[in-house]
Amino acid sequence: MITLVRQITDHGRAIVLVLGLMPVSPAHALECAVGTRSSEQVDVLVNHRQLAGEELRLYLDTYDQIDAAFGKAGSGLDPRMLTTLLNSVDALPGSVDESSKSCLRIHIEIKVEAIVVPGDHLISDLLSSDDPNRAHVGVWVLLSQDTKARFIDRQLRRLLKAKLASNATDSDLRVDVLYLFGYAGAFQKVSRIALNLAADPVNPALARRAAEVICWNMVMNKQFSGLGDLFRSSSGILRQQAALALLWADNSALAADLKPDLTEEVARMIRNSDIPPETRGDAIEASARLIDSDTIVSTLANMLEPQNWFFGAPGMHEPEHSLVPVITVLAQVDRSDVHDRLRALRERLSELNDHDRQSVERELQRLPD
Repeated sequence: MITLVRQITDHGRAIVLVLGLMPVSPAHALECAVGTRSSEQVDVLVNHRQLAGEELRLYLDTYDQIDAAFGKAGSGLDPRMLTTLLNSVDALPGSVDESSKSCLRIHIEIKVEAIVVPGDHLISDLLSSDDPNRAHVGVWVLLSQDTKARFIDRQLRRLLKAKLASNATDSDLRVDVLYLFGYAGAFQKVSRIALNLAADPVNPALARRAAEVICWNMVMNKQFSGLGDLFRSSSGILRQQAALALLWADNSALAADLKPDLTEEVARMIRNSDIPPETRGDAIEASARLIDSDTIVSTLANMLEPQNWFFGAPGMHEPEHSLVPVITVLAQVDRSDVHDRLRALRERLSELNDHDRQSVERELQRLPD
């Protein structure tokens, strides 16, 4: 029997999944499970992938070392021990997938969270560290405990804000800090920094993630009118993420005057090969709310052509081929010509590798007769 230990997303997106306030790309989700089928055999699953061989042995050895270290330390956590454990995970060879290493880091974070109590100086020590792995552990504790109560500490807020403002801070950590301020109901204290990050052309990956947090915070606080204003007044990455947030949000505030511009923006995102594939995949998924538009339907239909295929759209447990979400959305279009094009797609699947072909075929099998 497999016991689910923890489901969490990669750094910077954890709070979105925990709160469940707006959809997050499942490609960023990380599921870690450890269990036993018998007294002799231990199963470890990471994103539904069962570990085996050398990777399983190294994973279990490191997992046991973490348990032993915390068992010996009791409630007296030595930061040097924490650094040693984190370094031991980082030092695992290439036979251990990065997702497996992330699960081991999460195991360490859970152990720390069980020990640390409000007022413990360890949190400030961790956040002050130049080691991003140690700082991430501090963020994990703040996310897992009562963040609003923690944010009463003005010194802690200043420390976090300084981390956020510094270009020397790890990008993942800066995004985590943005989420922390949002979760604590104090996002207005860092909103200007967030907007500057979202407009930074030097680091487009960080800009997109900062834009995601800005939009997430507005959705969390049901600021749909403000989100619409942000979409109207912004450009580039921030406008793209505002469009996705408006379409994802479970609200009835999708003003009629926004819909034409949202349609054009989402269609451009789907066609734009210069933006990340996961973002294009998000745009395809979000376009399901716009399938009454000929522009969206024709854009998606064009994505059925081999020259427009791409890999990296968010899947349930791993990135997937773009055809999967395209088929999912187009199947909702009540037009016989669209369904005929989908069925004709089967003749072209030989161009895909075995894994992608099987995924696309499964999606095609769901089409109505």
